[in-house]
Amino acid sequence: MAIRAVVFDIGGVLEITQDLSPTRSQDSVTRTWEARLGLATGEIDERMRDAWIGGSIGTITLDEVHQALRDRVGLDPEIVYSHECGIAKPDPRCYALVCERLGVRPEETVFVDDYAPNVEAAREAGLHAVHYADHATAMAEIDRLLGSETRAGR
Repeated sequence: MAIRAVVFDIGGVLEITQDLSPTRSQDSVTRTWEARLGLATGEIDERMRDAWIGGSIGTITLDEVHQALRDRVGLDPEIVYSHECGIAKPDPRCYALVCERLGVRPEETVFVDDYAPNVEAAREAGLHAVHYADHATAMAEIDRLLGSETRAGR
């Protein structure tokens, strides 16, 4: 069975949730994201310049900034937010809803989260699950899953 979707938790995985340390500037976070998304250095800031400015001075809402980021960077709009659907991880219905919205079966899905109980719950729901501790390790595990699935499908 081929992997058809990779789903990422937001807080702690896609979004830095703790304060930035003096050695980890916002610029380095942006560069990390550009590398993850295969974008050139400075491309996120270039695409988002007007939205960053509008958000910082209140001429657009935070939701509008997030929408601009999804549109301009190409993030999938099917991400499930607990506050919108009324279901939170590790409730198995949350993983089922994600798969339903993406049109995939659990065994066709990789789920990445930094919280071990959510990773275990995803596995119990039939998804391939990666515990995010750091970028390099998580990407290697995702590559392994995608690679083994790709080779199996040949």
